[in-house]
Amino acid sequence: MMKILTFNILFGMDGHRLSTNIISHFCIHGAEMLLPKSINHKVAARLSARRSSHIQEVCEVIVSENPDIVCLNEVLRGLHEEALNECFKRLGYSTIAWGEAKNYEYPLQISTVIASKIKGESIPFDLPIPKRMGGGGGGCAITIDDRKMLIVGFHAPSIGKVNPRAQFSFLKNFLSQHKKYAIIVCGDMNKTKDELEVTAPFFFHDFGLVSSGDEPTCPYYYVPFLPPQRIDHILYDPKKMQLVSEKLIQTFSDHKAIVSEFKLHPFHFS
Repeated sequence: MMKILTFNILFGMDGHRLSTNIISHFCIHGAEMLLPKSINHKVAARLSARRSSHIQEVCEVIVSENPDIVCLNEVLRGLHEEALNECFKRLGYSTIAWGEAKNYEYPLQISTVIASKIKGESIPFDLPIPKRMGGGGGGCAITIDDRKMLIVGFHAPSIGKVNPRAQFSFLKNFLSQHKKYAIIVCGDMNKTKDELEVTAPFFFHDFGLVSSGDEPTCPYYYVPFLPPQRIDHILYDPKKMQLVSEKLIQTFSDHKAIVSEFKLHPFHFS
């Protein structure tokens, strides 16, 4: 059995209501957009450091669920790396990979991180990230050779903000180089399953991946009257593993954490 957790932590800030969500995004993006260049980053960094108060709760979710593999999106590497690495080390996560969006300065490098209790290896994953707000939050990948597994975590561009074609083209080529592995792709993809069928059909048609569930993970605050949608995913190959269970966890973030448990098919490892 193998348990995977994927969670967009919203910079470690409160955001499960519209008002708090707006405030949290303003800390990162609003100050840098509205204030003079000479002071905007310093103000954004100060506001973010004050508001990012939930990283311990992220660790508590990890402790409670005890997943084998963790994928976190919207991590502020300069603010959170030390606390998360300490948490991972204490809980026995031996393989850690980080991927930053290159358009954010220290300490606000919006990042994706993967941590695995199963010994693996971080591998190069140069995901193209547009240098603008909404361009995505980084990506990374690890291989677990004794289980013939590839784990990819990434944060796709926001809907309507940036064309994700370059990212999805990179992902298609990257996955093609690792076809011998059991592939898992997880994270905030900013797309429903139906939208992924249009923008990234290769996930389903070329690699045979399916989503671990349909239950909504995030409200569409920026699209009036649209109900919550499933835009966070764990995509997996049903020929090589079987979904046993899944649950969603509501915390401080605007996104729910997904926890999925899989049974690996023995023939894949023969």
